[in-house]
Amino acid sequence: MFGVVWGHAITNLSVGSNLSVGIHWIMRTYDMPMFMVLSGYFLAFSLQRKDLKTLLLDKLTTLFLPAFCWGLLLAGLRTVMDPSQGLRLNPLTTLYFLWAVFFSTLMLVAVAKVFRSQYLQLALCVAITIALNFIPLNLWNLSYLFPFFALGYFVHVLKLRPQKYWGEGALLTLAFVTLLCFWKTDYTIWNTGNYMTSLSGKAVLVVLFRYLIALVGGAFFVFFFGIIYDFFSRHQTRGFRFLVECGKRTLPLYILQELLLFDVVCHAMSWLTGRLGYNPLVLNENLLGYVIAPVLAFGLMLLIILAVRLLDRNRYLRFAFGGKVKRCHNT
Repeated sequence: MFGVVWGHAITNLSVGSNLSVGIHWIMRTYDMPMFMVLSGYFLAFSLQRKDLKTLLLDKLTTLFLPAFCWGLLLAGLRTVMDPSQGLRLNPLTTLYFLWAVFFSTLMLVAVAKVFRSQYLQLALCVAITIALNFIPLNLWNLSYLFPFFALGYFVHVLKLRPQKYWGEGALLTLAFVTLLCFWKTDYTIWNTGNYMTSLSGKAVLVVLFRYLIALVGGAFFVFFFGIIYDFFSRHQTRGFRFLVECGKRTLPLYILQELLLFDVVCHAMSWLTGRLGYNPLVLNENLLGYVIAPVLAFGLMLLIILAVRLLDRNRYLRFAFGGKVKRCHNT
């Protein structure tokens, strides 16, 4: 999650420029796909432990309602802050990643409940991925993100348990570094799209390359983050407990960093750039990318965690981020 906030901090601090920070374009190769893999993996746990009605109600309250309500709030806020863009009250146009997780969940739950055979499920998910790449109205980057969601699901149901061997880590490192040598920022889905029938032969190869580097990059970082997690989990420091809490609060972190970075920091930097005639932070890209942006990202995450802790004390406010409403017990 820190990588996502860090990348968004770079984007919004460098408004009005074409600044490209190395760590940012590396993170963009794997960050959202890796989150989708984790989301699909945990969905498999839920399918084992919950019946269909309970699971759908859970996703409605913990995913759909926060995405819809906060999406509506952000859309309305952006209409007020920038009326020149017209009325924008469609909650489906904001927080795209939450919608991608939600609709991927619906598709995979339908597949899992209709077909008992894991291999038929796998075949159908491949067919869905291919179909999504040929649908012109491909919202929320589903054609790019759904296969990684399905991958996480099948890692669990097929009991694939990769071991943390150093030889495996060395191969992943070599493969990822090699692929990065051929990666360009122009290859992101925001620049090329994924609608196959509108792409040239070269662009189709870019789409396939993007799947490959996201898969290898995600595996690379899961491997090494796992080693780091195992090391610090043995010490149980305050910093480790904070990181664990960040992992458990990804929903409020994702929503509130969107609000603070894209609607506060971005507008503040646009105002400053307009007054000065240039953006002073882009004069030194290393200072911006490797000092200012990560410090801002960490500070915002700390602020959000503290704010959510306060919200959690209220049995209704905690519902804003998908939390369960606590029942009052008579004493």
